[in-house]
Amino acid sequence: MDTLLVSECLDLTARRVALDQRYRDLVGVNQTSTNVFSVFDDDGTFLGVVTDRQATLFPARIFADLIARRPPEPVQGHASAIQLLKRMRKEACEHLPVFDAQGRYIGIVSMASLLAEFVCRSDINRREREALVSQLRTELENRKISANVLESTSDAVLVTDARLRIQYINRAFTAATGYPGADIVGRPAGFLRSGRHGRGFYAEIFATLRDGGRWEGEVWLLRADGSIAPDWVTIKTVHDEHGEVFSFVAMFADIMQRESLRAQYMHLAYYDSLTGLPNRRLFQDRLGHAIERSANKGTEFSLLFLDLNRFKDVNDTLGHSFGDRLLEVVGERFKRLVKEADFVGRIGGDEFTFILHDTADPAQVESIARRIFDELAKPIVLNGTQSYVSASIGVSRFPADGTTAEALIMNADAAMYRAKEDGIGACHFFSRGLHTKVLKRLDISNALHRALEANEFSLAWQPQVSLTTGKVIGAEVLLRWMRDGSVPVSPAEFIPVAEETGVIGAIGDWVLRESCRYVAKLEALAIDPEFRVAVNFSPLQLSWHRQEPVLQTIAQFGVDCRRFKIELTENALFVHEEGLLEFVRELGAAGVGIAIDDFGTGYSNLSSLKHLP
Repeated sequence: MDTLLVSECLDLTARRVALDQRYRDLVGVNQTSTNVFSVFDDDGTFLGVVTDRQATLFPARIFADLIARRPPEPVQGHASAIQLLKRMRKEACEHLPVFDAQGRYIGIVSMASLLAEFVCRSDINRREREALVSQLRTELENRKISANVLESTSDAVLVTDARLRIQYINRAFTAATGYPGADIVGRPAGFLRSGRHGRGFYAEIFATLRDGGRWEGEVWLLRADGSIAPDWVTIKTVHDEHGEVFSFVAMFADIMQRESLRAQYMHLAYYDSLTGLPNRRLFQDRLGHAIERSANKGTEFSLLFLDLNRFKDVNDTLGHSFGDRLLEVVGERFKRLVKEADFVGRIGGDEFTFILHDTADPAQVESIARRIFDELAKPIVLNGTQSYVSASIGVSRFPADGTTAEALIMNADAAMYRAKEDGIGACHFFSRGLHTKVLKRLDISNALHRALEANEFSLAWQPQVSLTTGKVIGAEVLLRWMRDGSVPVSPAEFIPVAEETGVIGAIGDWVLRESCRYVAKLEALAIDPEFRVAVNFSPLQLSWHRQEPVLQTIAQFGVDCRRFKIELTENALFVHEEGLLEFVRELGAAGVGIAIDDFGTGYSNLSSLKHLP
């Protein structure tokens, strides 16, 4: 099992889709079950993974919108499947892309495909053991038992003649039962009976051997020290050349070890290896049971979605190892907060869920949320470092906020994001107004992807005037959107949605290209060389844009870099600090101006400017 490779465990239900396809358009096209979609661009480049759960929650969205912003690191096809299973459990991840040694996409591996392959390999091993017994048949008929082969197997083996007198046992049998071969060879095998089974049990075994030549099942055997223990026994009948019973070969597997291995696989499949809490798979199962239970009893329950605030900062500043240990402490605290009948699980990253059975009263839920906040407010001391964590909680209630798992999850998630807007330590209940807001954002998100193709964006130009001379010295580019060509949409509405869905990168590229096209016209008219065009950069664009793409775009239009000024907000400068100073320096060296927009609305610290060129 240790030699099983990831490339042998690919999820054959994974389906390849294009960026602009939608789940709703795929329904009915292929009726085969699909657990995950692998998304590719027009050039055939793999871009990310979307689960069926994500796709069915937002069937109208194109797959480009559903790709995770920070996809997990892919796995190499030659990696160990056992090690990958441990990694997936630790990262609470159910699907990962697989690449070969040359970096080419092979397929998708899932938790389900891993476990299925483990079960398949277990069956293969069993068949191999049966094949070994079959190979021994000829040697037994010629009284040529290969001791070397039998001694090399880890399974206990016992061979009897047709009258059930023991002819041979291997070392594994002695190690498992305590009986040395010198003491029991030649004795009737009946002395191994534990007394736990009646005569009818053994009569049934021999009837099966007589009819089919093979029996398999659990048998309690007497050990040399007088104890009894269960074994999983496989018995094969060996016939001579005349078809008469010549001998019986029994192979024993320690059933306790077998059950222990099964328990380990089940725990890996349903529990988070880091915190020991139930994982997303078990959470979805328990949520389904909670819905069924409450529907049958006519009761209510609450679902809480909890997300730790600014946990990424902990990983970035103190390291992922510190972050993992902090999550372990948080998980232990959450375990103490819930009753045995209630549920708490970690569904991924820094996200946790609580199911509060028979609890839907807002006052009760708020009281529990306050206990959670109070528990998190206690300091956490690790490696001599004292840390504090806070969280935001979103609540949906059955049946008021949904009667299906998908609806309850989506609504609790929406309420949690609304709680983040309220501030640290906030708990927000889902409301129909919030539902309307979510639907509006979803509508804007879908329309944004069509807007670029339909040329619905335009640029407005706000003059920048020198207060000293009264002269127009530049202009700031302002993005405008006329939805469907006639309905103006406020930037305050669509810019946050563009950032959340990731389409801000494509919009930012368009704005920069259009600005370059405008500047090229200015230069053709020999406008004042000091005239500059200011282009705003969203903080999230800094994840995609570094100096090279910006400078390459300007170079494509053959315009002077000194014509441009990039405007970055104060928060963008200091929150996205990693690699940003280099970004600013190289743009400045090329002649592009840098301006800090909205200074004083964030850190408001003049001394922080000392770090900038």
